[in-house]
Amino acid sequence: TASSLRGAWSAVKSSTEAFAVEFRDDGKFVLVYVNQGKQTRSSGAFVLTSETLTLSGERGFTLSGALKTVSDSEFQFRPSSRTGNSDALIFKRSK
Repeated sequence: TASSLRGAWSAVKSSTEAFAVEFRDDGKFVLVYVNQGKQTRSSGAFVLTSETLTLSGERGFTLSGALKTVSDSEFQFRPSSRTGNSDALIFKRSK
């Protein structure tokens, strides 16, 4: 459920690429993406429908994909891709 996502999470894709996201009680999110030391921040609203998580933000930003809950402190997110399957990101709850 969307309420189980509330809080701060992070995922590491590679030694130079990482994500941090906070899901808030009011259905809003803040996402920070770091790649090669450069940081991009997006914010907006999130919706969890069945097993699909969709983030909709400013300037047309949309990110959607399959979400699989592993435990209370971990979930997998596999972004939808036009080119086929993308690798799942493993998010862990931040302390």
